[in-house]
Amino acid sequence: MLKEPNWTAAQVLLVEEGKRAIENFSAKHDTEPCSFFAFSVDYCFGDVVICFDTYDNSVLHAKRNEVQTLRIWDEAFSSERDVENAQAHLLSRRLCSYNQFTAEFKYPNFATVHFSDWEEYFLNEQRPEHPDPVGHVIVLMHQVIAELVSSHSFDGLALSSPFRIGVEFAEEIRLVVMRLLNWPSHQGPRV
Repeated sequence: MLKEPNWTAAQVLLVEEGKRAIENFSAKHDTEPCSFFAFSVDYCFGDVVICFDTYDNSVLHAKRNEVQTLRIWDEAFSSERDVENAQAHLLSRRLCSYNQFTAEFKYPNFATVHFSDWEEYFLNEQRPEHPDPVGHVIVLMHQVIAELVSSHSFDGLALSSPFRIGVEFAEEIRLVVMRLLNWPSHQGPRV
């Protein structure tokens, strides 16, 4: 019988390793403004990579993305017959004010945590499809991030404003911002 991964043990380990990576990053890069902390998750092979991006690198990639996206849109929307595919073109590229891919972060492989039981579980054809096994990993990552935030783990970093925390899942789910910290001050209404 196929044994399900120990999600509780995975949460404990990911929080510990996340804290350790944050402390190490802070010690090595204490003056470099950090704009993004992300987990890049390849659950099929049991790898969770801890990634950091800096403000300057993030802005550089956001600007490159803007140039590429506008060029693609200009080409796609240059003739009347493109009206039929306009929505697909619009949704296939997005402008974003941060680096959208952990592989392009300044520190894309800062630390790695491997779970051999995930590999055995996710690659097994006998794995149950309900509940969604990927859902377990999504909930796990949400809980890990919530614990890192509630324990003030990011306080030692030089944070950009805002500072993003997110998760990227192999190929099917691109980088998702799950938390924002260090919001810039504003004069508008309070939440």
